[in-house]
Amino acid sequence: MRGPDFLRVYDRMGGEVLVRSDQENYLDAAVTSFVSSGCQREEVLSLTTLDGGEYHVLVSTVTSWVRSTPEARRFFFEVSSALTAEEASFEPKEWEG
Repeated sequence: MRGPDFLRVYDRMGGEVLVRSDQENYLDAAVTSFVSSGCQREEVLSLTTLDGGEYHVLVSTVTSWVRSTPEARRFFFEVSSALTAEEASFEPKEWEG
């Protein structure tokens, strides 16, 4: 699994967007400032998406973000594949009656 690092940003409305990883410090600073102000200092964030577009979101609506790396995606794929193979090996048991 190749590709760049990126951030998956989640908002209060259940939305998510993939943004460039170099936006992490900007995002972190804005959320920290908002929380430090007692949630009074609202700001509109302009984040750059992976395709180069802009995503605008109120800092108060950002609920979380996670960095995705090629290594983490490869690990997830390997674990997911192993679980799928293990599940496929189980035979359904017939009820004894």
